[in-house]
Amino acid sequence: MDRPQRSDGRSTAGSPWRRACRSRWAIWALLYGVALLALPRIRPEVVGANDSSRYATMIALVERSTLHIDGVYLSARTMDKVRVDGREISTKPPLLSVVGASIYLVLHELFGLSFREDEAVVVTILVALLCTLPLLLLLWMFFGLLRREGISPEVALGTTALLGCGTLCFPFATILVNHLPSTTALFAMFVVAREVRSGRRKGWRWEAGAGLFGCLAVAFELTAIFPVLALAAYLLEARRSWSSPALLVLGAAGPAAAHLALTWVSTGGLLPVQLRPELWRFEGSYWNNPHSWDALQEPKWRYGLQCFFGGRGLFSMTPVLLLALPGLWRGLSRGAGRTWPSSSPGRAEAAAVTAGFVGLATFIILRTNNYGGGHYGMRWFLMMVPLLLALTAPLLEGLRGRLPWLGLALLVLPGLYTAQIYWFGKPTVYELLLMRWGWLQLPP
Repeated sequence: MDRPQRSDGRSTAGSPWRRACRSRWAIWALLYGVALLALPRIRPEVVGANDSSRYATMIALVERSTLHIDGVYLSARTMDKVRVDGREISTKPPLLSVVGASIYLVLHELFGLSFREDEAVVVTILVALLCTLPLLLLLWMFFGLLRREGISPEVALGTTALLGCGTLCFPFATILVNHLPSTTALFAMFVVAREVRSGRRKGWRWEAGAGLFGCLAVAFELTAIFPVLALAAYLLEARRSWSSPALLVLGAAGPAAAHLALTWVSTGGLLPVQLRPELWRFEGSYWNNPHSWDALQEPKWRYGLQCFFGGRGLFSMTPVLLLALPGLWRGLSRGAGRTWPSSSPGRAEAAAVTAGFVGLATFIILRTNNYGGGHYGMRWFLMMVPLLLALTAPLLEGLRGRLPWLGLALLVLPGLYTAQIYWFGKPTVYELLLMRWGWLQLPP
């Protein structure tokens, strides 16, 4: 059917904005815009205990050829360390620090840069490569998946922009943390698993790739084991072949071997230090008498509720994620088949994301007590944000009329605000309001 024509013969199909969104250059323009927004926001300094612990390991590896951080000047600025046989090591999973050390090695040996003399330059480069770049890769994969699932260009581009600028993915791309690399690797596993299940991709390399990305996510952030296991079950349930588990293990073998080898070299064992409480108790350890956020002892029901709806809760900081709940419900109740229905994701995808989220949330609530410490927002849930938004996109696709879009805007704006005013170690806007009204007193 011919497109409607104006009197001058030009097409009237679609507004200029819609045609721009449908351009093949739209996603690249968005990525360029997010990069321009994020790169100047990188904090060119060692911020706190979290990144000090990782930077100390990089310095030790490059300048001393060891994983032991005692004697490294940044070691005194972090409590995230344990002592093994009288030597201090970082409590952080070692693989990301080793990747960072390889970058620092190039900067140190080829360009003569060092943390002591050139902290701003070194930190900016490391954060850009280890956190900002993973955010851009995440957005590229996210947009591509939505388009392949039949989401319109406008909704796909808008949801991708929301993920990049209106969630905590943005601020955590401007400081050295493990959450963005792990989140990107986990979403890559989901993309690969979805491509295999849909029949769009075939071959052993794809199934092995799911294992590779899943193991990378866990090696960067150990709690990713819960959604990774859920996604592995999601893939294996469809394949039902003896070779599929073997291929997943084959793909995971490289990151797993690297992680275990580094853990063995640094601790003399294979268990992560998080499962060896005796290593945390030594003379002068902060953890002998923790304070502030780390000393909270709230009832678990209250802690769990505030993890989601408190002053720095997941849904408080990013209210649009509440739409994931009806999206998941629709998927679980009536979504089925190899393609996503127009109003909900598939049942298998919804079940996998729900299982991973429930497992992660249960662990966080039962085994932690400090809302992510000094960070702004529940950083431990960041790995689930792209998955939740991806399964929300079909619901957004079905919005019609001005009132639903007005409601969506009201959910989106608080997330944009909190993502863009991020400041490490400072109270959230909700906490400031509660403090002003006398309803909240933060730990010292």
